[in-house]
Amino acid sequence: MIRTGIREGEQLARKRNSFARMGVVCVALLMALGVMGVAYGHWSKTLDITSTLETGTMSANVSCCDGCTDSEISCNVVSNDELQFTVNNADVDFHYYCDFNIANTGTIPVKIQSITKSGVPGTVTADITGVEVGDQIEQEGADGDTVTGTVDVYLAASTSQPFTFTVEIEVVQWNLYVSP
Repeated sequence: MIRTGIREGEQLARKRNSFARMGVVCVALLMALGVMGVAYGHWSKTLDITSTLETGTMSANVSCCDGCTDSEISCNVVSNDELQFTVNNADVDFHYYCDFNIANTGTIPVKIQSITKSGVPGTVTADITGVEVGDQIEQEGADGDTVTGTVDVYLAASTSQPFTFTVEIEVVQWNLYVSP
């Protein structure tokens, strides 16, 4: 019987050691969890960074094409987005045409936001053809980086001459275009 008691004592000691080992493991896991919580707290702080990111440049300009269909109409560049047309000695019931270009000289596509005519006399019709609001012009170096438009001037009745009117073409970067 003595032997059985020793074996039972050994078994009891082994059980205590295994519980002790489990306790040490649990304490170690709790400590690791606590350290992780502190580390997470440090990593979850808010950091504000203010910066400007430029992915390209937007640049476009208008220009007159070489000559107009008749000497009675001429084109001059006023600014990067404005053309001035002058009509001299024009006949009634006759169409006068003058071409112009819009070139995208930037690195991102642009769209035509608006085309505004001003100073057109009441008896004169000045239509813009070949370009429309919403047309996209690709970046410089791509196919379609320049588009050509035409001003069609028609005198329905006699008007005092010479007269001058302007055409302003506003372009915006393609993703800022707002449909009218």
